[in-house]
Amino acid sequence: MAAVDYPHPIIAREGWFFVGLALLVAAALTLLGWWLLAILAWAAVLFIVQFFRDPARAAPDNPKHIASAPGHDVTCVQIAGLVARRVLCYAGQGDRLVRGQRYGFIRFGSRVDIYLPPGASPRVAIGDKVYATSSTIAELT
Repeated sequence: MAAVDYPHPIIAREGWFFVGLALLVAAALTLLGWWLLAILAWAAVLFIVQFFRDPARAAPDNPKHIASAPGHDVTCVQIAGLVARRVLCYAGQGDRLVRGQRYGFIRFGSRVDIYLPPGASPRVAIGDKVYATSSTIAELT
């Protein structure tokens, strides 16, 4: 597995505000003795931390996995969901990314579409669960 430098903590920077706010509300409800609401607020804290988790990951070393021949691009499109309608893209147009590099974040969003070059052999099907840097989406020729 190839490691990519990762300067961020285990919670994505986009989630710090939400985690902090949820912690503040949960702590306040606990101090006020409103136990039922406090329990619900602490459950919300756990949900928000789970949603914004972003641990360091190692990408596979196989050169046929998230790499292509010159002239064959793999394109990813972030699509915001109906609730938040907010995506963040760290990469600029035309940037070349390396295997395992983060290029964006979907805040309370829905999906990423991946367009593969001709000749790619998909290794997943619609409905499969995939995991960042540990699932091989396709092999490229």
